[in-house]
Amino acid sequence: MTPPKYIKSTRDPWECISERFELIEKPLMLSHLPKGNSAAIDTRLRHRREWLKGALKATKDCDLVFFDPDNGLEVKSTKAHHDKGPKFVFYDELLPFWQRGQSLVIYQHKNMHEKAETQIENRKRELRERLGYTGEVEAYYYPKFGGRIFFVIRR
Repeated sequence: MTPPKYIKSTRDPWECISERFELIEKPLMLSHLPKGNSAAIDTRLRHRREWLKGALKATKDCDLVFFDPDNGLEVKSTKAHHDKGPKFVFYDELLPFWQRGQSLVIYQHKNMHEKAETQIENRKRELRERLGYTGEVEAYYYPKFGGRIFFVIRR
């Protein structure tokens, strides 16, 4: 396994990203939708699918797609229809972009429960397994800026 690349930078990585890429921003919001019963869950999931369909359409001609959820990749404790669901990108949402040949960059915020190296290796393994990827998943870790990690999966 390739160790994560530690980035010692005085610049916030968001500044670098916004300078180099055209950003298409339309945040996914679920908090305004009803919750509680199965009909509400269906509404929330439908809303999320429509948002994803729009993202697929907006990025159809892009070679690289950058995913910027508040927290990062999915966790077991949060489902896609939960209020906190938009804070995560789910593996099944990455798959259509990957399957059509796009490279992916995924933001991940380091959690406080494990060492960064452990989290990074676990997420790299999950990305390979869930996307069916046999190559190397790159990880760029910015410890100075709150533990930001960027995963890069190249096509």
